[in-house]
Amino acid sequence: RFKWLNFALWVVLSAIGKAIEGMHFDGRWTPIVIGSTMTILFIDGRWLAPFGITPTYYPAVDYFPLIPWFGVVLLGVWFGNWFYAGNQRLIPLPDWGDMLPIRGLRFLGRHSLVIYLVHQPLILLVLMLLGIVSL
Repeated sequence: RFKWLNFALWVVLSAIGKAIEGMHFDGRWTPIVIGSTMTILFIDGRWLAPFGITPTYYPAVDYFPLIPWFGVVLLGVWFGNWFYAGNQRLIPLPDWGDMLPIRGLRFLGRHSLVIYLVHQPLILLVLMLLGIVSL
């Protein structure tokens, strides 16, 4: 899709590589190398999406940036270490593992990868049978 961009980036990166090979690291080339690198890295910007920096019209609807939500993950790790210190529960909880809704949720959790991989082709098949989608 972006063949011309790949070629242009190859030319620019090759030129930067040749410039770095030929310079003596006395500081004369530092601004051009840093400026070229920044220009190349920020052409599209989609590679920065996991860090919360997205282009103006970012099409993902299920996107959650890494930086603010990584703090929530770390809080969960801290609470887990606090409440289960020494692999023992700090607060006793009843065993609900054999209750009917919990058994269903447990099954879904243990087979989530298979469910994830099968559900999209299954939905597509149903839509094809209904005549809504055609390939």
